[in-house]
Amino acid sequence: MARIHARIYDERVPNPSGTNKFRAFSRVVGRQAGQSRWTRATYQGASSFLRSVGHVIRALWHEVTGLFFFLFGAGIALAAVREYRQYAAGQYGPGRPILAAVLALMFFYFALSAFHRAKR
Repeated sequence: MARIHARIYDERVPNPSGTNKFRAFSRVVGRQAGQSRWTRATYQGASSFLRSVGHVIRALWHEVTGLFFFLFGAGIALAAVREYRQYAAGQYGPGRPILAAVLALMFFYFALSAFHRAKR
């Protein structure tokens, strides 16, 4: 005996997926929203406000990272001074103080770069 499979939907009527329904709905809403002066004004106001907030958050991010780079650079600079004193006392070679000084300069450069970006 052969089983007969019942079709749940009619083959002549397309059954769009949820994604296609959402696309069609958003297209209609977008067209309708573009025709309203109130909607355009709200969109322009919201976008300028969010752009301004974005600039403030970006500047704050650069200032905070610059502060951390400066603090790390100051700590490494203190370590460079300590390593130089041990080098001057003849405990070991010049590699460690040079490395610490180069790292301190690199972190100070990163701090200055971050503060410069925050000012822009």
